[in-house]
This record gives sequence, C-alpha cells and structure tokens, in this order.
Amino acid sequence: MALDLEVGSYLLPESFGYSTDRIEYAGHGPNGIRWAVRSGNLCLSRALEWDREPLPSSSLRTMEWYHQHRFDTPEEAYVVWKKWARRMEDDGK
Repeated sequence: MALDLEVGSYLLPESFGYSTDRIEYAGHGPNGIRWAVRSGNLCLSRALEWDREPLPSSSLRTMEWYHQHRFDTPEEAYVVWKKWARRMEDDGK
C-alpha cells in the first residue's frame, strides 16, 4: 500500500549526546516554507550553535533569527547539520 503523505520530519542518523536530532517542517515563515534542525527544544543555527527556540509570539523571533535558524529545504538543513556533526567528530579526536 502506498501512502500519499508529505514528509514533515527526518530523523538524523547520529545524536552526539543530544536528544534525537531531526529536520522538521517549521511552517510558513516570513519568506515561505521553512525547515529547522531541532534537538529537543533547541534549534541549530547556520553558525553551528544550538539555541533555544523562542515562542512564535516572542520579540526574539526577528528576521535575523529566522535567517539563522530556518532553511529553505530539508537538504539545506542537512548540509548545515552535517557541518556541525563533522565539527563534533573533529573535536572528539
């Protein structure tokens, strides 16, 4: 049986001590459909830092915050997560 469903979340293969890392559909942001890399209540930024995600109504959710923590495609989000994962591997050596 084939399901005709859209994917809303991708489970990432490694965790590095955080709760399960995943790429999730994050809704329609100011610039359209956006994706986030999440681990628990943290979001990965383009600067490869995990930050707490502010509530949608928070004044901390600025356009700069969206630019740093949202990605246009799940593939773009994966590339950023993979850079973070490589950095964690290198730090562990």
